[in-house]
Amino acid sequence: MPKKKFFPKIMKLLIVSILVVLILLVLRRIKKANGGRGLFSNRQKTPTTQESPINDSQPTQTISDKISDEVTNITTFVQLGGNVDWNPVDANILAYDVPDANNWTKTWIANLATGEKKCITCDSTAPTSLHIGNPAWHPSQKWLVVQGVEKSFYDRFPSKDEAYKARIMDVGVGIGNELWATTPDGSRFIKLTDVFAEKGYKGGVLHPHFTHNGSTLAWTQRNGTTSDVSGEDWSIKFADFIWDGNPDTNPHLGTIRTYQLPVSSKGLYEIHSFSKDGSFAIFTSNAESATKHGYDIYKLDMTTMQSTNLTQSPREWDEHAHLSPDESTIAWISSMGAGSSAQTLKTEIWFMNTDGTNKRRVTGFNDPSSTTFANDPFGTIPADLSWLPDGKKLAAYVIINKSAQTGFSMPGRIVILDIKKKE
Repeated sequence: MPKKKFFPKIMKLLIVSILVVLILLVLRRIKKANGGRGLFSNRQKTPTTQESPINDSQPTQTISDKISDEVTNITTFVQLGGNVDWNPVDANILAYDVPDANNWTKTWIANLATGEKKCITCDSTAPTSLHIGNPAWHPSQKWLVVQGVEKSFYDRFPSKDEAYKARIMDVGVGIGNELWATTPDGSRFIKLTDVFAEKGYKGGVLHPHFTHNGSTLAWTQRNGTTSDVSGEDWSIKFADFIWDGNPDTNPHLGTIRTYQLPVSSKGLYEIHSFSKDGSFAIFTSNAESATKHGYDIYKLDMTTMQSTNLTQSPREWDEHAHLSPDESTIAWISSMGAGSSAQTLKTEIWFMNTDGTNKRRVTGFNDPSSTTFANDPFGTIPADLSWLPDGKKLAAYVIINKSAQTGFSMPGRIVILDIKKKE
C-alpha cells in the first residue's frame, strides 16, 4: 500500500505561523529603513527652514530612491575638518582648515600620497592666534589666501560674551575677518585687506577664490549697518591680484570692484568659482529670496555683469556651487528633500548642468534608504566643496549636527567622493 503524502495539521499551522512572523519582520525592517513611513509611502520629505516654510504651490523635485551612479564611493579624509581647496595642479595636495583644541580654526595642508599633514598657521609666524582658515590656492601654487580675525579686533569687539565672539568671528561667519596671502609653508603672511579701517566692528569677509589665471581674487565683504551679526548686507568684491612672479616679492591687491544683484533688498553673498576663461562666475545670495534662509545659485556674466538664477528655489537653502574642471557640471548643496526642520538644517550634494538644467541629487547622507546614509542622529550638512583638477573626485566638508542648531557653523568631517562622469 503506497504511503500517504500529508503533514499533520499541527505541522501546517506551525509553518504558516513562521511565515507570517517572517513577513511581519521584513515589513517592520522596511518601515524602519524608510524613516518610519510605510512600504508604499512617498519617501520625499520636503524640508522647511527657519522662518521659511515651503510654499506648497511651488513644484517639488522628485528624488529617486536610487542615488546617482555618478558617485561611486565616499571615503572619510579626516574626522574633524572644515573648508577645503584642492591644489589646482597637484592632485595629491589638499588645503583645509581644522579647529584646534581651543576651537580656533587653523589652516592645514595634506599630501594624500604620503599621508603627511602640516599646520601652516599654528606657530608664531601666523598673523593671529585665533581663527585663520578657509584657504584658497593661487594657480601658481606659490600662494594661498586665507581669512582670519586679528586678536586686536577680538579684544576690542563690544561684547563680553566670549563664546559669541568666537562663533561670529569663525571663518564660516566672517565677522571682523581680513584676508592674508601666505606661502604654502606658512613662513610669510601678507595682509591684503583692512576691513576694520573701513567698517569698524560692522565689517568682515568670506570665501576668497581666484580666477584660473590668478589675475583676480574674489571674496564677499560685509558692508554692515550694525555690529549685530544678524544684520545682513554683503557684496561681492573682485580685485586685481598683483604679483610679478618673483618668490621674493609680495603680492598686493589693485583695483577693487563691487557687485550686488540689482534689487533694493540687501542680503548675504558668497562667491564660489569661475569658468576657466573667466567669462562667468558662480555665486550664492538670498537678496531676492522670499525668506532670510532661502538662498539661490547664480551665474554671473563677467562682461555684462548680468546674473542668471540657476536654482530658482527661494525657500530652499542652495549654496557652495563649484564648477567642474570640464565645465559640464556644477556641484552644489541644497536642502531640497533633505529633511530639514524649523530648528535643524540638513542638506545634500546635488549636480546640475551649467545652464541650471538636469538637477539631480548625488548623496543621501540624511536618507535612511540610501547607501550613503551617514546615520548621524541630528543629520548632516554638506557644505564647502572642491573638485580634484581632473574632475574624478570631489572633496566635501560635511557638518555634523550635534543638536538643534545655533545660527553658526559647526564642526564636521571632510569626505572625498569618487566621481564617475555621466555618459
